[in-house]
Amino acid sequence: MLLPKIIVRPLVELWLATNPDSWRRQVVAGDSPHVHGPGITLDRILLTGDGVATGRGVRTHDLGLPGHLARQLSALTGHATDIDVVVDQEMTVLSCEAAIDGVDLSRYDVIVLSLGHNEALALMSVRKWESGLRTLLAEVAECASSEARVFLLSVPSFGPRTHLPPALAAVVDRHAEALNAVTSTVIAGIPQVTLIPVSAANEFERETATLYRRWAGGIAARISEELTLHRVPVAAFAEPTVEAGAEHVL
Repeated sequence: MLLPKIIVRPLVELWLATNPDSWRRQVVAGDSPHVHGPGITLDRILLTGDGVATGRGVRTHDLGLPGHLARQLSALTGHATDIDVVVDQEMTVLSCEAAIDGVDLSRYDVIVLSLGHNEALALMSVRKWESGLRTLLAEVAECASSEARVFLLSVPSFGPRTHLPPALAAVVDRHAEALNAVTSTVIAGIPQVTLIPVSAANEFERETATLYRRWAGGIAARISEELTLHRVPVAAFAEPTVEAGAEHVL
């Protein structure tokens, strides 16, 4: 039997604030919010949100999701990839619009939204999530190029590979499923927006460069399908390997 949300919400917040295994206690990438993948011509991408996008557990975005995504996408498309990063560990669907205010969305070919982690943990009402998501997507559609593609990363499960207590994780994961279901409904009528589901292999665990590389693989594959749909293929570039030992924070 699942614990009541009114009990789970403060317990999750207490665990996040005090537990040594809380991801809030990990180092977070704090370097330049721009990464690059080699190639010819150029795809411009904006990555914004919370959670896996912030680079928890690594010291640079180059070893986090942005760097791996840029390199893997370039390897798939043969095009150079520039990714601008606008992230915050506390970002939500309600604060994302303000976070990207002033960013020229019209210059990007792809906009990737990584949201819902904080909302799942805080057990935000699905009604508020739906309202915030519709408002955010409307703002992006108004400001972005008509040819730009928008990708939403689904909210992953927290239970299987984190130290979050199972009784709490069960409630959070049930809520994440509800948020994902609403997301699918919201974007059903918006052809420019695609939901990228997070597979079981990519569920949360302690973040390292190896984990981010795994996360980036599925995301890059889905984005490359859209980008290469109507253009001539070019020679692919191999992703540079990360030096042994560089993927873990010492």
